Amino acid sequence: MEVRLMRKPLNFEEVDKHCWRKPITNVTIQKVIVMTNKEWNVFVSDFFKPQDFLPGVVEVINEDKYISIIVDSQGYDYARYVGFEVDTPKLTSCCNAYSTYIDDMLCCKKCYNTVPLGEGDGGGAATMIIE
Repeated sequence: MEVRLMRKPLNFEEVDKHCWRKPITNVTIQKVIVMTNKEWNVFVSDFFKPQDFLPGVVEVINEDKYISIIVDSQGYDYARYVGFEVDTPKLTSCCNAYSTYIDDMLCCKKCYNTVPLGEGDGGGAATMIIE
């Protein structure tokens, strides 16, 4: 799997902001961990906290928000390298959700606020919602 990994990030926000600049590397996923939104929020708030599911190369999935990150602990019990699969879409900054076109405006699918082009992977053809 092709990923971009950041070394020793503090939390998810740091990875989301800077990871896209990192070089592409290949990893082999050894485990997949599915977390609830509550578990995810605790985990991504402090990547230095020891985790029972580490060491290893792990894909961690938020089952509620359909987002995942890749963790390569390099033998440690904390998330030493964290990043995203290369073709994982960038979710909206307002709600960490996907986007869609509504009346030719790119909008967050969760709160319906307009978002910049490239957020939420709503790059497809414009669609119209009829209520």
